[in-house]
Amino acid sequence: MTVIGSTGTRKAVSDRYNPGMSAPALRDEASTQNAAATDVALISQTRRSAAGMKSLVVTLAFAFLLVVAMLLDIVYLYIMAVALAMIQPVAYLVAVKFTPRYTVKRNLPPVGVEGRSVEIRLDVSSAGGLPQGALHIMDRVPTGFTTTTPRSELGCLQQWDGITGHLSYIAQPSLRGVYTFDQATMDSSDPIGLYFFESTLDGANEIVVHPASALAPNASNGQLGARGQEEQDGSIRRGEGVDLHGVREYVQGDSLRRVHWRASARRDKLVVVEYEDALPQDMQLIIMGNAANHRGSGRQSTFEVAIKVAATLSDRVQRDGGAFNISCGATVCSATTNGDARRARFALLEWLARLDVPGTEQFPQPTNRTNASRTRTVIVTPAITANVLQCIAAVRRGGTATEVILLTEGSTPARCGLANIPAGIRVRIVDDNASPWVDGGRRFVRAIGAA
Repeated sequence: MTVIGSTGTRKAVSDRYNPGMSAPALRDEASTQNAAATDVALISQTRRSAAGMKSLVVTLAFAFLLVVAMLLDIVYLYIMAVALAMIQPVAYLVAVKFTPRYTVKRNLPPVGVEGRSVEIRLDVSSAGGLPQGALHIMDRVPTGFTTTTPRSELGCLQQWDGITGHLSYIAQPSLRGVYTFDQATMDSSDPIGLYFFESTLDGANEIVVHPASALAPNASNGQLGARGQEEQDGSIRRGEGVDLHGVREYVQGDSLRRVHWRASARRDKLVVVEYEDALPQDMQLIIMGNAANHRGSGRQSTFEVAIKVAATLSDRVQRDGGAFNISCGATVCSATTNGDARRARFALLEWLARLDVPGTEQFPQPTNRTNASRTRTVIVTPAITANVLQCIAAVRRGGTATEVILLTEGSTPARCGLANIPAGIRVRIVDDNASPWVDGGRRFVRAIGAA
């Protein structure tokens, strides 16, 4: 909870607005900011129009009485005309002299997840001055957030007794990154609604939006396998360093991928394959590319798809109980199976949320691994460059199984330099048809080998 502003005098709203976001959140800024500004302008224009109509009615009434008083030369008509003429300046002076001091506190979670709504609440209080009968607040939603609250309800306080009140609305981030809720605009009027005043309340609240894994949560067994190991959808299965022990009767919570259908048909009941000595597989993921060869914009850019790959594959490895190491440019984030797995997962997502496209294409030097036989190295790249080929050669010298995930952005594989990749390297292609934001991400999950 942060005090985002307080005001004792009313002032004009500045047109300058700097959302203070990180580079990943600055994409498509103009369109989103214009949409938010349009909402503010429409509501402000409506309130200004109402105040202007009242002022026009008072002015016309004054002019009419003055003309009639001059034609009939009646004293009390002159007095009424003068009284009407004094209404507007007196209302303005009263509003300025007895302006309350407003304080606004914004409450929002410090961490969010892309695609998931967050509730934002503005608590308003006033001290001194005259009670304000009508108060309107418009929060400036940063680029990358969309509000799901109906426009007619935006800015309208859900509760206001003239002294305290609050405004709550729902916003949804569409892209990972670091965002800043910067300014809130508050407007009020004089006691009889002839004048319209605006105040800009300065202040900032930061929210870090984590990338979301494309894997669906396994709520049936709490993401824990029948043998007490983290798994989902049969991730611990034949062909992944697990020794076959036998079969047993199916119990609730077992993955359908472990069902032995032939044995089930013979026994006329479901049986599943049983494993022993299930060893988790570790992963080293290397995000290649730089600002020159990453293509696209917004969440459809190849770099954002690479972030989605990292979030999904690391989620898969952690559910299987393995360790992961992710590098991008000169920065590295890693977590082992020792310690708090949830804390390690949070640290990784925090790192991915703040990650930006590197200026140069780099890859870490491989080290001799004692568990190379159960370590999988995945190289994510938007193009097959000389640096990518060098990275593949260096990783193969380390003795780990190597895969390449190529982000083609609609390009045909033949034009992406696949012919230069050494034999024996598995290449997975993620094109527009396997976008993580299409088909619920199911094609994407299969394309990157996280199913």
